[in-house]
Amino acid sequence: MLKFKERLRLLRALNCVSQEQFAKALGISRMSVSHYEVGRNVPDIEVLQKTAKFFNVSTDYLLGLSDVKNTDAALQVICKELKLSEKAIEHLHNTKEYSDLILSSDEWSNFVIGVVQFLQDSENIEYRKFLATQRLLMLLDNVNVYRVP
Repeated sequence: MLKFKERLRLLRALNCVSQEQFAKALGISRMSVSHYEVGRNVPDIEVLQKTAKFFNVSTDYLLGLSDVKNTDAALQVICKELKLSEKAIEHLHNTKEYSDLILSSDEWSNFVIGVVQFLQDSENIEYRKFLATQRLLMLLDNVNVYRVP
């Protein structure tokens, strides 16, 4: 993981903030910012907290203890436990919302019905295998043999 000096440089660059602008916003000297970025000095707790608030990131992220920028503690735990990045969790969340929207639409239902009808009308052996597998799984589920915890 990156160290504070690297995270600070990266965040400044991503947010198009100069050392001078950052120093002024935090009430410190530009030289202090420069010293932080080259690793000559480390910020005290107050500067660390101000930096986190300025960039809207967690102090753990700034210190290199976590790769999760977000300050939401629940999201940090989810990322850590699932071993997924913050961006991956966001993508999963967006995908779920999108799929919920699609699955609830009449157009989607009509599309699925059309595809099923096409496959049933054809001589597609793979589709028939798929149907047989689905029916078997449904039967097993009904007798509580195939339960996934």
